[in-house]
Amino acid sequence: MPDAVFYSHFKKDPYFNMAFDEHLLARSLELPGCLFLRLYSWAPGTITFGFNQRESTALDWTRLGDTPVIRRVTGGRAIFHDEGEITYSIVVNGLMQESPLLSGSVSAVSANLAEALARFLESLGIQSAYARQSAPENAQPAFFHKAPCFASHARYELMTGGRKIIASAQKRLSDSILQHGSIKLQGLALHPSLNGDVDRIADVGQALTEERFRQLAAQFRLVMGASLGVEFTDANGRIEAGDGLEKRLAEVGADPIARREILKQSAPASSL
Repeated sequence: MPDAVFYSHFKKDPYFNMAFDEHLLARSLELPGCLFLRLYSWAPGTITFGFNQRESTALDWTRLGDTPVIRRVTGGRAIFHDEGEITYSIVVNGLMQESPLLSGSVSAVSANLAEALARFLESLGIQSAYARQSAPENAQPAFFHKAPCFASHARYELMTGGRKIIASAQKRLSDSILQHGSIKLQGLALHPSLNGDVDRIADVGQALTEERFRQLAAQFRLVMGASLGVEFTDANGRIEAGDGLEKRLAEVGADPIARREILKQSAPASSL
């Protein structure tokens, strides 16, 4: 049976978080049928922006302060990952045959993942539904390159009460897909470099404790597994060593805003 492994990482630095997702995608290319699921949080709060965005306009660099910035290998737009956020990632190779929900077209898999994420929110008492179409302004280059991620929604992103609660983006490479996204359970924290009407970081909610994170991670693994028809082995936070991850960490740390290629991509990085 192919690997189906769950990782959870509490308050990891931003370079590790992005490097680990890229590492899982690189590993998946060599493991047909594998499935990796991950939940993680950030320390310190960080801005990431999409592979296809112009770095000069993705954020206001003059108002950045000491917040780290990293370009993702996935698409979408700039977002501030505050320390109260949880972030998920999922990597699938070959549109995993053991799960019918992960073995269809990219569009079908995206919809099935959105349904699974909605069930996770429902298990926390939050009703949501995924967007059936992207907001029309997303097709305007000026808006795409300048507007922050939560200024509009893309197809398959999760909405609740008229606002976006989960923002997701993808990278499709050979037979593999990396999808990751921000889960804003406590609301949207604002950053002055992304939100021109604020003059300082405006946090929301309470700090994410390790105990609460562990509870959410256990719930996420169980609900996503049940929703996708897969039993995930819990890696218990284990960090996989080896040259692959070490090289990825070095690459992200050396030039975090560069466009990093894992292999020459067969399809563009995209938001959903």
